[in-house]
Amino acid sequence: MFRELQEMQAKRFAYKFCILTFMLRKIKAIQPYNNFINEIAALFNVTHEFAIQRFMTFGTKQI
Repeated sequence: MFRELQEMQAKRFAYKFCILTFMLRKIKAIQPYNNFINEIAALFNVTHEFAIQRFMTFGTKQI
C-alpha cells in the first residue's frame, strides 16, 4: 500500500513538474480539444498521453 501511494505521488509530481500549472494557465485553449493537447505536448516536449493526463488533472482542479 505504501509503495502504491509513493508511485501515485511520484506521478502527480512528474505531471506538475514537467508541465507547470502557471504556464498551463497562460496557454489559451484552442478548439478542437485534440489540437490543444498537441500544442501542450509540443510546447513542453512530452508525449501526447502525458499531456492528456496533465490536462485532465488540470481541468478537474479548475472546476
